[in-house]
Amino acid sequence: MNSDEICDKLNDVEQAVQANTSNRWWALFFIFCFFFSPITLLWRLITLPFHSKAAYSVYYNIPTTSITIDEKPHDCSFLTAPVGEKWCHHDRDVEVYRDANGTVTAISISWNKIDE
Repeated sequence: MNSDEICDKLNDVEQAVQANTSNRWWALFFIFCFFFSPITLLWRLITLPFHSKAAYSVYYNIPTTSITIDEKPHDCSFLTAPVGEKWCHHDRDVEVYRDANGTVTAISISWNKIDE
């Protein structure tokens, strides 16, 4: 075997390694899309209806116009600047307002920051 044949074989090996490396990234991408995305979507679909205006309206038998829901703060999110763990989370606080007869008249949902 001369040096040109050795160089050709090494080039073939290098191309095969590069081709397998790019295929590996595509495989990881498809694994993420087919396994993690549906799980996340399913979790959102399961938990979303329980804390919506429609759910509270049906549960307390009041119109949705009597329900106020504050937007959840994002200052404890991992990706909020500065990036990293903030050691806090937000708990939902549901306040139910009743009239003198005990009938629910309004609902206010806010968020309390809890430091861990």
